[in-house]
Formats: sequence, structure tokens, C-alpha cells
Amino acid sequence: ISLNGLDTISIEYGTSYSDHDASATDPYDSVISPTVTVGGDTVDTDSVGTYTVTYDVTDAAGNAATVVTRTVYVTTKALTITGISGISKAYDGNTTATVSGTAALSGIVVVGTETDDVTLGGTPSFTFADANVGTGKTITASGYELGGAKAGNYSLTQLTGLSANITTKALTITGISGISKAY
Repeated sequence: ISLNGLDTISIEYGTSYSDHDASATDPYDSVISPTVTVGGDTVDTDSVGTYTVTYDVTDAAGNAATVVTRTVYVTTKALTITGISGISKAYDGNTTATVSGTAALSGIVVVGTETDDVTLGGTPSFTFADANVGTGKTITASGYELGGAKAGNYSLTQLTGLSANITTKALTITGISGISKAY
């Protein structure tokens, strides 16, 4: 028995899977292509996990071949966060950043009219790479979490691509007064 395609396949949750099948030859029975029986696990792309598909065949004399397997990994689907923008601030000596907008998830699987129950939660925080004045400074997000009945089928990368400016802070000088002078 020879597998058509790879013996290990990884596919993302929610995508379709089509078995590549296998072929068999029997050098003793001159049967060029006996029918290969596919068994083992049924690959369910709506459930993250590891599936083992088996391929078996018996020749005309009733001799069974060694079973061949293919492992199919259904991996989590990566979701992205959208809807957030960085807000510029005046220099204040710290790296705390603020954002505007409403965070939303992009990439949730929809089958027909049914959308997977996946929510975005957690306690997000945002920080600049450093506290120095500059333009287009990267903001790092952390603390977002996935929730909902289907959250286990997804992975979440914290929000990327955020930036804003840290501008100079205007200073006010106090405590100085002029001294009158005769002309």
C-alpha cells in the first residue's frame, strides 16, 4: 500500500479535508490495483484534534497487506483583532499607551448562517516600546483572551500593528520675575 500524498497532514480548523487515498499493488497475485479500504478516524475539521486514517487491502487469495496510516492534524484557526487605533500623547515619562475604537475578532468560522460562539475578553493593556518622544512608535497589546463555546478551536495573537506618537511636552516656567531697572 502506498499513500497518495503525505503521511502527515495539518489543516486549519474550519477548512475542508479531502482524503488523498492510497494505492496498492500485489507482485505475487498480479493484481495491479486492488481496492483499498479506508478506515480509522473520520476527519472532523470542525473539531481541533489528531485523526488517524487507515488504509487496508486484501488480495484475491485473502492475504492482508500491512495497514498503512495517515495522521491528520486539525489545528486551531488563528484569529486577528481589529478595530483599535493608538492615540498619541504628550511625553509623560512612562510607557503607558491608550487606544480608541472597539476591538472585534476577524476570522471566525461561519457555516451557513451559524457563526461559532467565540468572544473577545480579558483585561487588555497597551504600552509603548519606550517613553521617549518620537513618531510612529510601536504600541504592544497584551491581556486579550478568547471565550465562548468554540474558543478551543481558535488561537489568538495579541493585537499587532498599533502605533502612535509621543510628542514633546510644553513646559511652563514659574518662579521668575523681572527686576526693574532705571534707564
